[in-house]
Amino acid sequence: MGSALPKSRFILDNISFLIYHSRVNGKQIIKILKDHGWEVLRVEGSHYRLGKGSQRTTIPVHGSRDLGKGLIAAIERQTGVKLR
Repeated sequence: MGSALPKSRFILDNISFLIYHSRVNGKQIIKILKDHGWEVLRVEGSHYRLGKGSQRTTIPVHGSRDLGKGLIAAIERQTGVKLR
């Protein structure tokens, strides 16, 4: 009946889903980027401007509020660093 996935595949899919949809806030992203050689260039209000060589990106830090998946994806594209 149908093509049921083995349980081990199902568990890995759930783990991948949780990792992909994990929540991350601006402070955590800044820490990850610093570990990859990025440095804070300036802070204007709640927006941190980071740079590495000629690359630049802006990270919003609004307390412990999580960033949206689209913003996280954009930061990953701009920096080349996997954040999730």
